[in-house]
Amino acid sequence: MIEQLFVDVDEQIWLYQELGFTAIMSSYLLSELFV
Repeated sequence: MIEQLFVDVDEQIWLYQELGFTAIMSSYLLSELFV
């Protein structure tokens, strides 16, 4: 039960890291295009 909880948390952290990285790259590319 507790192990499953940790797995879910790990997946959420990974997902947030992926989204955060994508957002940073997108904003960086947009700033490069419009400067």
